Amino acid sequence: MSSFRRWYFYVVSAISLQAVTWAVIALLRNLLAPALNLADPDLSPEAERIAFQISVIIIGLPMFLLHWHWAGRPAAEDSAGDQELPERALYLYYMAGAFLIPLLSNANGFFQSLLRLASGTPAIRPFFSETLPDRTNLVYTAVAIFVLALMLLYHARLLRQDRRVRPPSALTATFHRLFIYLFSAAGLVMTSIAAANLLQWLQFATGDPSGPAVSRLLIDSSAAALVGLPLWLTFWRHAQQLFRTGGTAEQESILRKVYLYLTIFLAVLA
Repeated sequence: MSSFRRWYFYVVSAISLQAVTWAVIALLRNLLAPALNLADPDLSPEAERIAFQISVIIIGLPMFLLHWHWAGRPAAEDSAGDQELPERALYLYYMAGAFLIPLLSNANGFFQSLLRLASGTPAIRPFFSETLPDRTNLVYTAVAIFVLALMLLYHARLLRQDRRVRPPSALTATFHRLFIYLFSAAGLVMTSIAAANLLQWLQFATGDPSGPAVSRLLIDSSAAALVGLPLWLTFWRHAQQLFRTGGTAEQESILRKVYLYLTIFLAVLA
């Protein structure tokens, strides 16, 4: 299969799968919120909106399955072929990142709403819109987390299978390192900012701990820590395991050195 055809199959697969995924999320949100009596009158689902989401699924799902089947045919015919090609690796890492980023965003919104409801704090800065209450936001974000997690696990499973079938090339190994260190850095930044804000909250709490600004700072910081800390620990643990078992190439990786020195530099600068 030519490189141009492979790029075509992977690009169409990515676009169609993203469209189907978000259509499923929107459809479940529009169906579950009224069923649980959580729908806001201003956000009530319309028949046209639901019909559009269903049509996207009906059209996009066969398109994805067909193009994904064509893209995977060389891998099925020759286990030493497409598994190592950079197009496939780039597609899988891109899709994993494209699902993980909104998953983290929705998880942050979920914890914010959960903490506001648990503490009785009014929603000062709603996650989606000014008309969306926290109880509805819990359903909206939980639906997105569930669907995006399924998509992320599916692509992570494909990546593990590919790496078991054949050792990655230098380029695909670079994709792997870049994916790990970027999300490790994102988790570290989120955790550090959350920790700094929590220390700031401790200073403000000595004055008026019940003030809305103080409560908002505590809730936002706690939600960021609940998302950022597991993210950082998961990817950093994976990076450390890669360093121990990956041989000389991993131990001398420029990406790892850039990550470590940049972290030290920014910490000193802060």
